[in-house]
Amino acid sequence: KSNILQVADINNSATTPAIAIGGGDMDTGFFLPTTDTLGFAVGGAERVRFCCDGRVGIGTTGPTAGYLLEVFSGSVYVKGTAPEIHLDDTSGGTPCIKFMDNGTVRGMIGTDSTTMQIDADSDIYIKSGNTTAMTLTSAQKVGIGTTAPGAVLDVIGGADLRQSGTNSY
Repeated sequence: KSNILQVADINNSATTPAIAIGGGDMDTGFFLPTTDTLGFAVGGAERVRFCCDGRVGIGTTGPTAGYLLEVFSGSVYVKGTAPEIHLDDTSGGTPCIKFMDNGTVRGMIGTDSTTMQIDADSDIYIKSGNTTAMTLTSAQKVGIGTTAPGAVLDVIGGADLRQSGTNSY
């Protein structure tokens, strides 16, 4: 086929990439947005940026320093047979997933060498069927069936405490 790969040096931008891919599709391909940086444009807009230090930005022209991959204004979807996401800190640190609101950490799930941790800057709610089943407050109170526990352990709806093989207490 003709015109599958076109090399040009017309402005070298997202709208006119230096290397265009596809017959006559001159706004899709690779270009050099800055020194030692490679951009990939689709439909005349930059979609992916590869920086010289190994950072990759999807949906952003300036991936944040310190992060190898930044996905802006989108979601990451992992699909397949038994998909997994692994966080393996080979330096002995504390791998975690952080939940942020406009740059501020609001909570995290992580681990150190001996414990699993859930951390939040406010109360933690465990939901089932979109209904709060259990609450752990920042005042270290646990509520089951309530979002506002009034004691260290506050159970709404009754409790059944048993010792193996005996009656309820």
